[in-house]
Amino acid sequence: METLVRTPKGEPAAAATGWFAGAGRCGLLEPVGAHPDHRGHGYGRDAVLGACAALAERGASAVAVVPPASNTAAVALYRSAGFTVVRENRDWIRPEGR
Repeated sequence: METLVRTPKGEPAAAATGWFAGAGRCGLLEPVGAHPDHRGHGYGRDAVLGACAALAERGASAVAVVPPASNTAAVALYRSAGFTVVRENRDWIRPEGR
């Protein structure tokens, strides 16, 4: 399910997609984006909250996001929408040539 947030002038400002895995299961929020001209005004947070509400209405038990910790803007956005860190995942990348 997609959420699109517009400015008061009707311009698209931010969007979020929520993936529903079934009633009682955790949904996934990915991707989320805000137009560069409209960042910092709460539109991204509104898109996140809208997608989360849509997932909850369908019966999702929770919503997860998995941004890289290095993406500080995404982490700040999700925290502003009420998300908390449950765990950090560590990825292993095989060296080239193996």
